[in-house]
Amino acid sequence: MRPIPFSLNTLSKWEIVSIYLIREKEGVLIMARDSGHGTRNSFRLFIYLGMLLLMPMSGIAENDTIPSVDCSTISVEADSETDCTIDLSDYPGVSSIRYEYVLSSTNTESVSSVIDTGAAHTCGILENGSAMCWGRDTYGQLGDGGEATNNIRPSTYVDVPNDVTISQIFTGPYRTCVILSNDGTNCWGFNENGQSGDESTNTYKSPTNPVNFPDGRVAKSIGMGHKHTCAILDNDQLACWGADLYGALGNGESTSEDEYAPVIISTPADRTTVKVEAGVSHTCILMDDGGIMCWGRDNVGQLGNGESNPTAYAPASDTILPEGRVATDLSVGNEHACAILDNGSAVCWGMNNYGQLGDNSTTNAKSPTFVHLPNGTKATKISSGSAHTCATIDNGSLYCWGHNKNSRLGIGTSGGVHTIPMFVSANQSIVEISASAEHTCVLSENGSISCWGRNNYGQLGLGHTGERNTPNQLDWNIAPFSSTYGPAPVEAWEDEQPLRGRATSGENNVWTVRLEVPETSELGTYDLEITLLKIGGVRSTLIIDEALQISEKTAADESDERTMMYMAIGGGVIVLLLLSLLFRKKDTESPARSEIKKHKPQEGPSQKF
Repeated sequence: MRPIPFSLNTLSKWEIVSIYLIREKEGVLIMARDSGHGTRNSFRLFIYLGMLLLMPMSGIAENDTIPSVDCSTISVEADSETDCTIDLSDYPGVSSIRYEYVLSSTNTESVSSVIDTGAAHTCGILENGSAMCWGRDTYGQLGDGGEATNNIRPSTYVDVPNDVTISQIFTGPYRTCVILSNDGTNCWGFNENGQSGDESTNTYKSPTNPVNFPDGRVAKSIGMGHKHTCAILDNDQLACWGADLYGALGNGESTSEDEYAPVIISTPADRTTVKVEAGVSHTCILMDDGGIMCWGRDNVGQLGNGESNPTAYAPASDTILPEGRVATDLSVGNEHACAILDNGSAVCWGMNNYGQLGDNSTTNAKSPTFVHLPNGTKATKISSGSAHTCATIDNGSLYCWGHNKNSRLGIGTSGGVHTIPMFVSANQSIVEISASAEHTCVLSENGSISCWGRNNYGQLGLGHTGERNTPNQLDWNIAPFSSTYGPAPVEAWEDEQPLRGRATSGENNVWTVRLEVPETSELGTYDLEITLLKIGGVRSTLIIDEALQISEKTAADESDERTMMYMAIGGGVIVLLLLSLLFRKKDTESPARSEIKKHKPQEGPSQKF
C-alpha cells in the first residue's frame, strides 16, 4: 500500500520528489567577474544562491547557507570544454549529483519518480514514459483495459493515449492513479466510494476519466490510502476524495460521508504541505517546517499527538516529534506511521501489535518512539507497510521489521514477529523502498527492481506465484525501469546527450562538474540543472539560470587552429630535415664503412635468404 517512485516516472506516496527552481527573478543573486587569468574567454563565475533553500520533502526548516558555484568560464564556443566546482559543504548527506545543461528556453520544472506497490499489484514507469503493472487485476487496476487477467510478470502496458506519457504513478488496494505529461490525473480500478474522483462509481480498467479537481487545478503529487486518496495541488492546497472512514478525508465533516470528487482540506495558512501519506482510516502530511500533522481515527495512537481520541475530522494538531528535531521524510502504513528526522534517526508511532514500530516492543505508541537501528547508523529511506516497515541506512544496507507473515521482511525465513530491524541485504544502491500489505519491492540505482514476500497473484513480477523470502529481481531480460538519474542503465542517460553527466563523490563535499561542448551543440544560453540525491530520501534540483553561453566557433579560432596545425606540420618537417642532415653527416664521417663496401666478399657456398 506504500508507493515508491518509479520512473517509471512515478511519484509514489512513499516519496514525493520535490523540485525547487532557484532563479534570479526569485531572489537569486548571480554575479560574474573577470577571473584575471588573461586568456580569452576565461572568466570566473561566482553564483550565490541568495535565498533560503527549502529542503524538498524534508520539512526541515530553511537552510540559510549560501552554496556557491565557481566556473572556469561562463562563455564557451562550440567544440570546447569547461568545468565548474559546486561547494555543498553546508549541505551534508549528498551522496551523488546529476547535472545537465539545458537551453534556457526549453528548461521546465521536472519531477523524478519510481515504483509503487499496491495490496497485491505493483506498477512502474518505463524510461520512455509508458507504464506497466503486474499482479492482481480483479478490478482492472493493472490499467491495460483487458479482461481483469492477473499478470505474473510485467507483460502489458497501462493504456494511455499516444500523445501523452505517464509522469507519476501511485497504487492503493485494488486501484491505481497516474499523473500524465499533460498534467491530467486519472484513477481506475476499485471505485465503490468515489475513488476515481470523477463523481461516479464506475469501474474503469484504464485511465479513462480525469479526476475533477476544483477550479481547474492540477495535482503535483498523490497519497493513496485504503479507500481514499489525497493530492497536493499546484497551488499547494490539499484535496482529498473517496471514503471518509473515521474522518480520514479531513474535511471537518463528522458525518463521514464519501466524497466522489476532490474537496479542499484546510491546512495552516503559514505552512506548506510537501508530502501526503494515507493509511486505512487516517492521513498524515509533512510540512515545509519539518512538522507532521495527522487526522482521522486515533484508537491506537496513529495521529502521534500523545493522545488517543476516537476521531479527528480535520488537521488540528501536530505529531509530537522528539524535542529539537524535525522530520525529513514520512511514510504511513495501515495504522502506524514512521518518519526520518533531521539527524538521521527514525521514529514510528501508532499500532505495534506485530512490532512494526521497531522499538523492541509490541506496545502501541501514542507519540513517536525511536526505531532501534544498528548503533551509529542513520536512516536514509523508510517505507511502512500494513504491519511491517523497511528502511535503508547510511552504509546502504536494508533492514525490515514487524510481521513476517508470507516472508514480507525478506530475511530468509517466513513467519514470526521481529520487533527490531532485521538485516535483509547489503549495499544494492537502493534508491527507493515500497512496503505494501504482504510484499515489498526496492528500486536500485541502475533501474532494476527486486521484490519479495507474498506472490499469490504474481505481484513480485517473477513469472510465477511462489512466495520468496529474499529479494528476487524482476523477471525482465533488461532493466527497463528508470532510476532516479534517468533511464536504466544509468550510463544510457549520460550517453544520450553530451551536456549532462553524473558525479558520485565530492572531495570535502565540493563537486566538480565537467563537460565537453560538441561542435554541433545548439547555440544559446543554457541553464545548469543540478539534481542532488541526499540521504533521508531527499532529492532536490537546483536550476541556475544563464549558467553557460555557447556561441559559434569563430573564424579567429579556426585560424588559430590552422596556424597551430601549420606550425605542427612545419615543426615536423624541420625535425625530419635535421634528422636527415644528422645521418648524412655521420655517413661522411665514416670512411671505414666505405672501404668495407669496396671489399669483395670471400668465396663460399651460395646462400638464399
